[in-house]
Amino acid sequence: MRRCAEHLLPLLLMVGLLDRAGAISHPPLLPSELVEQLLTEASGERVWETAAVLAAFPRYPASQGFDRAAEIVAERARAVGLTDVRILSFPTDVPAWDVRRGELWLLDAEPVKLADASDIPLSVAQYSRDAQVEAELVWVGAGTSEADYRDRDVRGKIVLASGPPHDVEPLAIARHGALGLISEAQSAFFGIAPSEEAVAWGRLSPERARAGAPGFAFMISPARGRMLRDRLARGERLRVRAHLQVDLRWPAQVKMVVAALPGTRIRDQEIVFTAHLDHPAPGANDNASGSAVLLEIARVLQTLIRQGKMAPPLRTIRFWWVTEIESTYRYFFAHPEEAQRLLININIDQAGGDRHGRTDFIAIRQPIWMATFADDLIRAIARFASDLAPVSRTPSPLFVAPKGTRDPFTLQFWPYAPLSDHLVFETGGIGVPSISVAAPSLRYIHTSEDTVERLDPTALKRMVFLGAACGLFLANVTARDLPKLLAEVREGGAERLGEAEARALRWIAESTRQDIHTRFKRAYHILQQAYEREGRILASLAKLAVADGASEPVAALKQESSFVWHLFALQEAAVRLLTEQYERLCRMLGATPRELEPEAEEMRLYRLVPKRTLPLGPGFRAWLDFDSPRLGPKLSTLIKNLMDGERSLAHLYWAALAESEAVTPTDVEAFVNELRAKGWVTLEERQ
Repeated sequence: MRRCAEHLLPLLLMVGLLDRAGAISHPPLLPSELVEQLLTEASGERVWETAAVLAAFPRYPASQGFDRAAEIVAERARAVGLTDVRILSFPTDVPAWDVRRGELWLLDAEPVKLADASDIPLSVAQYSRDAQVEAELVWVGAGTSEADYRDRDVRGKIVLASGPPHDVEPLAIARHGALGLISEAQSAFFGIAPSEEAVAWGRLSPERARAGAPGFAFMISPARGRMLRDRLARGERLRVRAHLQVDLRWPAQVKMVVAALPGTRIRDQEIVFTAHLDHPAPGANDNASGSAVLLEIARVLQTLIRQGKMAPPLRTIRFWWVTEIESTYRYFFAHPEEAQRLLININIDQAGGDRHGRTDFIAIRQPIWMATFADDLIRAIARFASDLAPVSRTPSPLFVAPKGTRDPFTLQFWPYAPLSDHLVFETGGIGVPSISVAAPSLRYIHTSEDTVERLDPTALKRMVFLGAACGLFLANVTARDLPKLLAEVREGGAERLGEAEARALRWIAESTRQDIHTRFKRAYHILQQAYEREGRILASLAKLAVADGASEPVAALKQESSFVWHLFALQEAAVRLLTEQYERLCRMLGATPRELEPEAEEMRLYRLVPKRTLPLGPGFRAWLDFDSPRLGPKLSTLIKNLMDGERSLAHLYWAALAESEAVTPTDVEAFVNELRAKGWVTLEERQ
């Protein structure tokens, strides 16, 4: 028996279904056989090869490089068997821009080439114009404030600056008459700085480019910039020559590639995968990798269907390769009715990690106004994935690529931030839940070092699995599957509610005698908003209760209802605990407890219900960009997206209060009145 077990152990490890304790670990939502087939078929090396092809093109929006990459994606989408493959075009406000030639020389006794777009395409800042100039070089520090130009004559010269070109251009070129600029600026994503040798992505004003105003910018590495600065500091007079030929076209159109894997039965619900195809070259991880992952997901699914290992999905699965945010919005502006059919978006932006460092997968939490099962679904799939490649032991061979790393798998949730195309789907008025996942390489993206050599085929393979597993579950989910997803939502809800309760209790624990009552009010609304959102998450499951048998939807909805009643009981207990803590603190501080009741101003606002009347369309961009200086972008966005024609001004205030102690009812009402004045919102009085 012992020898038998010794022989079985490697086999169980091979199929990747043995957990840390030695028990069989089943995937939480999909059949084990299907999971094994997905893992076996997915190829990180194939994704790597496709990413390498796409990364060869400078894929600026509306550029010829983007067009060529889009044609390749469309060809490969057809080759793997997707249907309805098209390249869609939409008008855009920015010009099309391509570099024909871009060279920058330092005119020493023996000229030294400082930058060449044929070597590093990022060397020329986006929207630079034609130039054939030779001029003196002047250091202006950051170049982003008037103080940087005090006692410096830059007219007719070229400035060297540490600031980004779009911030330097208005002063150096537009105001002070410089011919152009050289920037050594770098971006530090989340405080992670690129290397001194990296050349960063820079851009100039598209509006000035469209107007035909002169100006250009070259990007160089900080190391090269330091060499020039040191020589200027020693009193040397340096001259540089810039030769630029660009193709600037206006009006222009942004494009996106669309394709479909048709569903067989459920016609009014679809899944859509997205990855932005646009980026300056190389842009390997950001986002040639995500674009290539979508093609591999499509190939894997079509292969398993063709081989009879998997039935075609019940719901149609769509694939969109987009111009980041821009073409996605434009699509919905042109087809606002399409949002109603979309069950979920799965967005992949950076999939290859860093094969020379640590790769942590991340998922971006849904925003407060989007309360659905999406976060719990990706967490469940990722938890199973972490069992395939845990920190404590060698990963399953099925979860590594032959030419990739053998690193553990981890997935972290990041707080909501508008970082990629998920923000479009989650915008109020579109309202499609999104799972946005990434395997980022923050040190390299937006620089010349975001190359295919740094992509990890193992990370690429794992991203294919994550995306395919989430998409397949939702493409086939029916009422029969709801109990499994309810279990995941219950686990996620316990975590979310626990965090909210702890936050409320911590907030009131810091009270003084002077602010105990206002702190209790905010703590109460922190709890109320958390439980209200959790109720909406449970309600989002109802649309999945599609019949796969005579009475299954009714039974599934009854089970969901029992979870909601349990949630009410939890809410009552949480409020009771908070109230007891408030009363206890009042006694400690010598304050008299008060009944928590809405103030007269809140009761007035409770009767006023705002409703957005501005339709999806080109004018919607102004709505998206409009913020209240008093509330700031975060709270302004929250209020706009919660404005559904059902919530009152008081509800909007309470939601904002849970996020910020500084907000007042007057702030919220004033912002809504500004939106009314623009004709975007109506305000009805509720009796």
